Amino acid sequence: MQLKKISFLFVFLSAFLKPNLICAEPVATPIHWQKLHTEVLTDSLAGQAVTLLQNGLKYAVNDWYNKVKGFRSQTGNYLDFKGKTEHYIRPVSHMAFTLASALRFHIYDENITKVPKAEAKNIAVRLISSLAYRHKACIGEEEGWGNLWQSAWWASQTAFAAWLLWDELDSDTRSRIYDMTVYEADRFLNYEIPYYKDKSGKVIYKGDSKSEENAWNSDLLVLAAVMFPKHPHAATWHQRALELQLSAYASPSNLNSRKKINGIRLKDFLQGSNMEENGTIVNHGIIHVDYMVAFMQNAINVLPYALAGEKAKKASLFNGDRIYNALNNLSFDGQTMYTRNEKGEATCRMFFPEGNDWGTGRQSNYWLMDVIAHCFGFDKGMKPTATDWMWVRGKEMIRMQQRNTNGAYYQSKGENSFSSREEFLLAEITFGYLFLWANDNRYVHFDNSGKF
Repeated sequence: MQLKKISFLFVFLSAFLKPNLICAEPVATPIHWQKLHTEVLTDSLAGQAVTLLQNGLKYAVNDWYNKVKGFRSQTGNYLDFKGKTEHYIRPVSHMAFTLASALRFHIYDENITKVPKAEAKNIAVRLISSLAYRHKACIGEEEGWGNLWQSAWWASQTAFAAWLLWDELDSDTRSRIYDMTVYEADRFLNYEIPYYKDKSGKVIYKGDSKSEENAWNSDLLVLAAVMFPKHPHAATWHQRALELQLSAYASPSNLNSRKKINGIRLKDFLQGSNMEENGTIVNHGIIHVDYMVAFMQNAINVLPYALAGEKAKKASLFNGDRIYNALNNLSFDGQTMYTRNEKGEATCRMFFPEGNDWGTGRQSNYWLMDVIAHCFGFDKGMKPTATDWMWVRGKEMIRMQQRNTNGAYYQSKGENSFSSREEFLLAEITFGYLFLWANDNRYVHFDNSGKF
């Protein structure tokens, strides 16, 4: 009888309490920081990234946090983002990731920002905890954000930031990060992978390759599997991540390839293509250079493995070399997308074969593609080299940022019309720095098996 009373009480309480209040705190894969070299990189190429981040963080913890978002004036335990869709959630996830990375890798400089490191850490934790709290998995389906076309990407940025500062988070926030991550990852358990063209070459989504979409969805799945490998769905998340990465930049000829990547034979798996045979990507109805360099969404999947001390997967680099070759060498009436001067040297100028509806002031996304090419040898035999392109773009980015005294980068929507332009730029620079860090310390190693 006493046992029945206890069981009834448990069921009764379970109906009213959130799962993270009655379950044990989730355990994330530990990052053994004591074994990793996290000193700030001092070489000239990484130095450009450090300069951009340190100045950009001045904007982040001052004008952005205080004025643009008005977060400092909010007194509640959790920030109110004033909305649940992309332009309310995505920019906050980018800033959380950037600030957490800068703090963990000793890039944050309070002498530049004029905001003490301890306060910056509090801001980062507040951003992370608020993002987790306001997700559907935690606050409810009606009130929360999530389960949207791009929400896996915002969740992955939030989870990555949380993982970097895991020891700074309270148990409720850790549980909410877990719930958010599992919720978004489980959306893809029975997901039908989309393709721009089907096997016959027929266009399914006119003017809209699914390359970037498939790649950013893989980011959340890789992070979920690496962070929480004991979850019963972890192996399935990992397999879905591999499949999404291979589909993201698959070309028509890959449909006939017997090549196996991480245990997946291309001809048996691929149901279509998302990349043109010449290495270009069609999006917004045009050959779109920005969606070619969105390959970064695949490549950044190597970083969680490096932090966890595990081998990354070859699928994360699939066809990146073909895209980089196209950027450098594919000719449109004698003009290549990466633009050289009359001496054949690298410049920061870009040629857009069919225009660019995001604006022409971007550099960070092309710079990040150069960083990836440098780290993984996509530029083998090329002149200029990836580091040549990196250097001239880095100089141009520093010049553009120095136009503004508050650390912001852009000055008009004409330079970049994207609403989260400042936040995304800092996230891209952060990813670039992490690639350079992992490469310099030789933390990235690859596995071509299908094992998880």
